This record gives sequence, C-alpha cells and structure tokens, in this order.
Amino acid sequence: MFRSFAAMAACAFALTGCGEPKSATVRGKAHLDGKPLPGAQLQFVPATDSTLGPHSVTTGPDGTFVLKVEKGNPPVKPGAYLVVANKWQPGEGGGMDGMKNEVPDLYRQQATTSLRAEIKDGDTILEPFELTTKPGTLRK
Repeated sequence: MFRSFAAMAACAFALTGCGEPKSATVRGKAHLDGKPLPGAQLQFVPATDSTLGPHSVTTGPDGTFVLKVEKGNPPVKPGAYLVVANKWQPGEGGGMDGMKNEVPDLYRQQATTSLRAEIKDGDTILEPFELTTKPGTLRK
C-alpha cells in the first residue's frame, strides 16, 4: 500500500513540472520621437546565440508590450537580443499599394538597429526603446 502511494505521489510530482516550458516575461515600451509608438511590430532576434530563437510582439495603444510565451510557441529564453521595429501604415488610397513604414530604416534591420534587450530569467522590465527620426540623436 505504501509503495503504491509513494509511486502515485512521485508520478503526480513529476507531472506537475511537465506543463508549459519555463519562459521569461518581458515588459517594455516603445517611443518614436518621445511619443508612444502604438501598433509597432517588435522582433527580438538573438544577438549571438541562435538557440534562443526569435520572438515578436506588437505594441499596444500606449506603446507598451508584454513579450511572453504563447501557447504553441517556444519559450522566451534569457540572453542578449537585437530588436527590429516596423510599423506599416496604408498609403494614400488604402490597401497594400503605397504602404508606408513609420519606423526609420535604421531600426528595421538586424545589421543597423541600435535597439538591444538583455532578457533575464523570470520577469524583465526593459528601459523604453527610444526611436527617433532625427539624425544624430540616436538613443537606446
């Protein structure tokens, strides 16, 4: 009897750790020229360790975002990331023709972005990403 109870307890204990993989949660904000940047797509791309995997999130109406594991996606792992930003808007006449990206070129490519994020285990609150359209005033 005791053996079967111990076996069941061991199985139950093992199963409780087998849910979703552990994942970091990252909170932050994006600004463009000092104002919130709503509806921007932020891609977190591993800076050097490709095993971290890329992740993406869209900023809310106030420019804030929460990056966390979503069902079926890989966990957000601690490490160094480059951050690429895009915000596409319809051009004149709407639709795909004449789409315009509100984010300056500098922040749209891995090779040129100055945006960086160091994600820690558990919760990470990042300093706001300060994007600018004014040359010579680049900040994090």
